[in-house]
Amino acid sequence: MSVVTLGRRRRYRFGAAAIATGLIVLAAVVFVLVPLWVAVVTSFKPLAEAKLLSIELPQRWQVIENYSTVIERSRYLQGLRNSLVVTSASVVACLVLGAMASWVFARRRARIVRLLYVASVAGIIVPAAIVPSIALLRVLGLQGTQLGLIVVYVAGMMPITVFILTGFVRTIPLELEDAARIDGCGDLGVFFRIVLPLLRPALTSVAVLVTIIIWTEFFSAFLILSGRESQTLPLGLWYVSSGAINQVQWNFVFAHVVLVSLPLVAFYFVAQRRIEGGIVMGSLRG
Repeated sequence: MSVVTLGRRRRYRFGAAAIATGLIVLAAVVFVLVPLWVAVVTSFKPLAEAKLLSIELPQRWQVIENYSTVIERSRYLQGLRNSLVVTSASVVACLVLGAMASWVFARRRARIVRLLYVASVAGIIVPAAIVPSIALLRVLGLQGTQLGLIVVYVAGMMPITVFILTGFVRTIPLELEDAARIDGCGDLGVFFRIVLPLLRPALTSVAVLVTIIIWTEFFSAFLILSGRESQTLPLGLWYVSSGAINQVQWNFVFAHVVLVSLPLVAFYFVAQRRIEGGIVMGSLRG
Protein backbone atom coordinates (compact mmCIF):
# COMPACT_ATOMS: atom_id res chain seq x y z
CA MET A 1 0.00 0.00 0.00
CA SER A 2 1.44 3.35 -1.04
CA VAL A 3 2.14 6.30 1.20
CA VAL A 4 -0.38 8.40 -0.75
CA THR A 5 -3.15 5.86 -0.11
CA LEU A 6 -2.34 5.75 3.60
CA GLY A 7 -2.42 9.54 3.75
CA ARG A 8 -5.82 9.66 2.05
CA ARG A 9 -7.25 7.09 4.46
CA ARG A 10 -5.96 9.03 7.44
CA ARG A 11 -7.43 12.26 6.10
CA TYR A 12 -10.73 10.49 5.47
CA ARG A 13 -10.82 9.07 8.99
CA PHE A 14 -9.90 12.44 10.47
CA GLY A 15 -12.60 14.14 8.42
CA ALA A 16 -15.23 11.59 9.44
CA ALA A 17 -14.25 11.95 13.09
CA ALA A 18 -14.39 15.74 12.82
CA ILE A 19 -17.87 15.61 11.26
CA ALA A 20 -19.14 13.20 13.92
CA THR A 21 -17.69 15.39 16.68
CA GLY A 22 -19.29 18.47 15.16
CA LEU A 23 -22.69 16.79 14.96
CA ILE A 24 -22.44 15.65 18.59
CA VAL A 25 -21.52 19.17 19.73
CA LEU A 26 -24.34 20.66 17.66
CA ALA A 27 -26.86 18.20 19.10
CA ALA A 28 -25.64 18.93 22.63
CA VAL A 29 -26.04 22.68 22.07
CA VAL A 30 -29.47 22.44 20.43
CA PHE A 31 -31.08 19.80 22.64
CA VAL A 32 -29.29 20.32 25.97
CA LEU A 33 -27.60 23.68 26.43
CA VAL A 34 -30.21 25.87 24.76
CA PRO A 35 -33.22 24.35 26.64
CA LEU A 36 -31.22 24.53 29.87
CA TRP A 37 -30.38 28.17 29.24
CA VAL A 38 -34.04 28.98 28.43
CA ALA A 39 -35.21 27.25 31.62
CA VAL A 40 -32.76 29.07 33.88
CA VAL A 41 -33.21 32.48 32.26
CA THR A 42 -37.02 32.20 32.17
CA SER A 43 -37.09 31.39 35.88
CA PHE A 44 -35.78 34.92 36.53
CA LYS A 45 -38.32 36.73 34.31
CA PRO A 46 -41.69 38.32 35.07
CA LEU A 47 -44.76 36.60 33.62
CA ALA A 48 -45.07 38.85 30.53
CA GLU A 49 -41.50 38.08 29.43
CA ALA A 50 -41.67 34.41 30.44
CA LYS A 51 -44.54 33.75 28.02
CA LEU A 52 -42.19 34.41 25.08
CA LEU A 53 -39.83 31.54 26.07
CA SER A 54 -36.86 33.34 24.52
CA ILE A 55 -33.14 32.99 25.13
CA GLU A 56 -32.77 36.68 25.98
CA LEU A 57 -31.82 37.84 29.44
CA PRO A 58 -34.63 39.35 31.53
CA GLN A 59 -35.26 43.04 31.15
CA ARG A 60 -36.46 43.04 34.75
CA TRP A 61 -35.03 40.39 37.07
CA GLN A 62 -37.40 38.65 39.48
CA VAL A 63 -35.21 36.18 41.32
CA ILE A 64 -36.46 36.46 44.88
CA GLU A 65 -40.10 36.98 43.87
CA ASN A 66 -40.29 33.96 41.54
CA TYR A 67 -38.43 31.50 43.72
CA SER A 68 -40.09 32.51 46.98
CA THR A 69 -43.51 32.19 45.33
CA VAL A 70 -42.66 28.74 43.96
CA ILE A 71 -41.30 27.52 47.29
CA GLU A 72 -44.52 28.60 49.00
CA ARG A 73 -47.09 27.48 46.43
CA SER A 74 -45.54 24.13 45.55
CA ARG A 75 -44.68 23.31 49.18
CA TYR A 76 -41.13 22.82 48.02
CA LEU A 77 -39.56 22.15 51.41
CA GLN A 78 -42.17 19.52 52.22
CA GLY A 79 -41.72 17.91 48.82
CA LEU A 80 -37.94 18.00 49.22
CA ARG A 81 -38.16 16.20 52.55
CA ASN A 82 -40.52 13.58 51.14
CA SER A 83 -38.36 13.04 48.04
CA LEU A 84 -35.26 12.62 50.19
CA VAL A 85 -37.01 10.02 52.36
CA VAL A 86 -38.51 8.07 49.46
CA THR A 87 -35.40 8.22 47.27
CA SER A 88 -32.86 7.37 49.97
CA ALA A 89 -34.92 4.45 51.33
CA SER A 90 -35.51 3.08 47.83
CA VAL A 91 -31.86 3.38 46.82
CA VAL A 92 -30.56 1.72 50.00
CA ALA A 93 -33.04 -1.15 49.66
CA CYS A 94 -32.14 -1.61 45.98
CA LEU A 95 -28.42 -1.69 46.68
CA VAL A 96 -28.58 -4.08 49.64
CA LEU A 97 -31.11 -6.52 48.19
CA GLY A 98 -29.71 -6.24 44.68
CA ALA A 99 -26.13 -6.87 45.81
CA MET A 100 -27.13 -9.97 47.77
CA ALA A 101 -29.21 -11.35 44.90
CA SER A 102 -26.50 -10.58 42.35
CA TRP A 103 -23.88 -12.42 44.38
CA VAL A 104 -26.07 -15.53 44.44
CA PHE A 105 -26.89 -15.26 40.73
CA ALA A 106 -23.22 -14.84 39.82
CA ARG A 107 -21.90 -17.73 41.92
CA ARG A 108 -24.61 -20.41 41.82
CA ARG A 109 -24.88 -22.59 38.70
CA ALA A 110 -28.12 -24.40 39.48
CA ARG A 111 -30.82 -24.26 36.82
CA ILE A 112 -33.38 -22.79 39.22
CA VAL A 113 -30.97 -19.94 40.02
CA ARG A 114 -30.54 -19.18 36.33
CA LEU A 115 -34.29 -19.15 35.84
CA LEU A 116 -34.67 -16.79 38.77
CA TYR A 117 -32.03 -14.51 37.28
CA VAL A 118 -33.85 -14.39 33.95
CA ALA A 119 -37.11 -13.64 35.76
CA SER A 120 -35.41 -10.91 37.80
CA VAL A 121 -33.92 -9.05 34.83
CA ALA A 122 -36.99 -9.51 32.62
CA GLY A 123 -38.39 -6.32 34.11
CA ILE A 124 -35.90 -4.35 32.01
CA ILE A 125 -37.89 -5.03 28.84
CA VAL A 126 -41.32 -5.86 30.31
CA PRO A 127 -43.38 -2.76 31.17
CA ALA A 128 -44.39 -2.30 34.77
CA ALA A 129 -47.93 -3.38 35.67
CA ILE A 130 -48.86 -0.34 37.69
CA VAL A 131 -52.60 -1.08 38.00
CA PRO A 132 -52.15 -4.57 39.53
CA SER A 133 -49.45 -3.08 41.75
CA ILE A 134 -51.90 -0.49 43.07
CA ALA A 135 -54.48 -3.22 43.69
CA LEU A 136 -51.88 -5.23 45.62
CA LEU A 137 -50.94 -2.18 47.66
CA ARG A 138 -54.58 -1.70 48.60
CA VAL A 139 -54.77 -5.30 49.82
CA LEU A 140 -51.63 -4.75 51.91
CA GLY A 141 -52.90 -1.43 53.25
CA LEU A 142 -50.03 0.52 51.64
CA GLN A 143 -51.96 2.47 49.01
CA GLY A 144 -51.57 6.20 49.53
CA THR A 145 -48.44 5.84 51.68
CA GLN A 146 -44.79 6.59 51.07
CA LEU A 147 -43.93 3.03 52.10
CA GLY A 148 -46.09 1.71 49.28
CA LEU A 149 -44.32 4.02 46.82
CA ILE A 150 -40.94 2.81 48.09
CA VAL A 151 -41.99 -0.81 47.55
CA VAL A 152 -43.01 -0.03 43.97
CA TYR A 153 -39.76 1.83 43.29
CA VAL A 154 -37.60 -0.99 44.71
CA ALA A 155 -39.48 -3.57 42.64
CA GLY A 156 -39.17 -1.44 39.51
CA MET A 157 -35.45 -0.71 39.93
CA MET A 158 -34.42 -4.22 40.98
CA PRO A 159 -34.06 -5.64 37.41
CA ILE A 160 -31.51 -3.07 36.24
CA THR A 161 -29.76 -3.24 39.63
CA VAL A 162 -29.41 -7.02 39.49
CA PHE A 163 -28.33 -6.91 35.84
CA ILE A 164 -25.48 -4.43 36.48
CA LEU A 165 -24.28 -5.88 39.77
CA THR A 166 -24.34 -9.50 38.60
CA GLY A 167 -22.01 -8.67 35.74
CA PHE A 168 -19.69 -6.87 38.12
CA VAL A 169 -19.67 -9.71 40.67
CA ARG A 170 -18.56 -12.12 37.96
CA THR A 171 -15.35 -10.09 37.56
CA ILE A 172 -14.38 -10.64 41.22
CA PRO A 173 -11.91 -13.55 41.49
CA LEU A 174 -13.30 -16.59 43.27
CA GLU A 175 -9.92 -17.07 44.95
CA LEU A 176 -10.63 -14.10 47.22
CA GLU A 177 -13.81 -15.70 48.50
CA ASP A 178 -12.16 -19.10 48.87
CA ALA A 179 -9.34 -17.56 50.89
CA ALA A 180 -11.86 -15.87 53.18
CA ARG A 181 -13.68 -19.16 53.73
CA ILE A 182 -10.39 -20.87 54.58
CA ASP A 183 -9.83 -18.17 57.20
CA GLY A 184 -13.16 -19.10 58.77
CA CYS A 185 -15.63 -16.66 57.18
CA GLY A 186 -19.15 -17.85 56.53
CA ASP A 187 -21.29 -16.74 53.62
CA LEU A 188 -22.32 -13.50 55.28
CA GLY A 189 -18.74 -12.75 56.24
CA VAL A 190 -17.55 -13.35 52.70
CA PHE A 191 -20.26 -11.10 51.31
CA PHE A 192 -19.84 -8.17 53.69
CA ARG A 193 -16.06 -8.33 54.06
CA ILE A 194 -14.96 -9.32 50.55
CA VAL A 195 -17.68 -8.90 47.94
CA LEU A 196 -19.45 -5.75 49.13
CA PRO A 197 -16.29 -3.57 49.43
CA LEU A 198 -15.21 -4.62 45.93
CA LEU A 199 -18.65 -3.71 44.61
CA ARG A 200 -18.30 -0.08 45.69
CA PRO A 201 -17.75 1.43 42.19
CA ALA A 202 -20.67 -0.56 40.76
CA LEU A 203 -22.88 0.28 43.74
CA THR A 204 -22.13 3.97 43.29
CA SER A 205 -22.99 3.80 39.59
CA VAL A 206 -26.26 2.02 40.33
CA ALA A 207 -27.03 4.50 43.11
CA VAL A 208 -26.62 7.42 40.70
CA LEU A 209 -28.80 5.78 38.06
CA VAL A 210 -31.56 4.77 40.48
CA THR A 211 -31.52 8.15 42.22
CA ILE A 212 -31.94 10.05 38.95
CA ILE A 213 -34.85 7.86 37.90
CA ILE A 214 -36.68 7.93 41.23
CA TRP A 215 -36.05 11.61 41.94
CA THR A 216 -37.71 12.67 38.70
CA GLU A 217 -40.39 9.94 38.55
CA PHE A 218 -43.94 11.28 38.46
CA PHE A 219 -46.41 8.65 37.26
CA SER A 220 -46.19 6.17 40.15
CA ALA A 221 -46.09 8.92 42.76
CA PHE A 222 -49.15 10.54 41.21
CA LEU A 223 -51.16 7.29 41.30
CA ILE A 224 -50.01 5.96 44.67
CA LEU A 225 -49.59 8.93 46.99
CA SER A 226 -52.63 10.69 48.39
CA GLY A 227 -52.67 14.14 49.94
CA ARG A 228 -50.23 16.97 49.46
CA GLU A 229 -48.57 16.17 52.79
CA SER A 230 -46.86 13.15 51.24
CA GLN A 231 -46.16 14.63 47.79
CA THR A 232 -42.72 14.41 46.23
CA LEU A 233 -41.04 17.17 44.22
CA PRO A 234 -42.37 16.10 40.79
CA LEU A 235 -45.91 16.34 42.17
CA GLY A 236 -45.19 19.86 43.36
CA LEU A 237 -44.10 20.72 39.84
CA TRP A 238 -47.36 19.27 38.54
CA TYR A 239 -49.38 21.51 40.87
CA VAL A 240 -47.52 24.52 39.49
CA SER A 241 -47.51 23.61 35.79
CA SER A 242 -50.96 22.03 35.40
CA GLY A 243 -52.94 24.99 36.59
CA ALA A 244 -54.07 23.21 39.75
CA ILE A 245 -53.11 26.36 41.67
CA ASN A 246 -53.59 28.95 38.92
CA GLN A 247 -53.02 29.27 35.19
CA VAL A 248 -49.69 28.07 33.89
CA GLN A 249 -46.97 30.62 34.55
CA TRP A 250 -43.74 29.61 32.87
CA ASN A 251 -41.50 31.66 35.13
CA PHE A 252 -42.79 29.69 38.13
CA VAL A 253 -42.63 26.38 36.24
CA PHE A 254 -38.97 26.81 35.29
CA ALA A 255 -38.09 28.13 38.73
CA HIS A 256 -39.47 24.89 40.18
CA VAL A 257 -37.56 22.87 37.57
CA VAL A 258 -34.34 24.55 38.68
CA LEU A 259 -35.12 23.91 42.35
CA VAL A 260 -35.89 20.24 41.66
CA SER A 261 -32.72 19.79 39.62
CA LEU A 262 -30.24 21.42 41.98
CA PRO A 263 -30.11 18.60 44.61
CA LEU A 264 -29.84 16.03 41.82
CA VAL A 265 -26.97 17.89 40.14
CA ALA A 266 -25.12 18.21 43.44
CA PHE A 267 -25.57 14.52 44.18
CA TYR A 268 -24.37 13.57 40.71
CA PHE A 269 -21.11 15.51 41.00
CA VAL A 270 -20.39 14.11 44.46
CA ALA A 271 -21.12 10.56 43.31
CA GLN A 272 -19.08 11.05 40.14
CA ARG A 273 -16.00 11.75 42.23
CA ARG A 274 -16.64 8.58 44.20
CA ILE A 275 -16.98 6.56 40.99
CA GLU A 276 -13.67 7.89 39.69
CA GLY A 277 -12.02 7.22 43.05
CA GLY A 278 -13.36 3.66 43.10
CA ILE A 279 -12.10 3.02 39.57
CA VAL A 280 -8.65 4.31 40.48
CA MET A 281 -8.55 2.17 43.62
CA GLY A 282 -9.65 -0.86 41.62
CA SER A 283 -6.89 -0.32 39.07
CA LEU A 284 -4.31 0.04 41.84
CA ARG A 285 -5.48 -3.20 43.42
CA GLY A 286 -5.36 -4.93 40.09
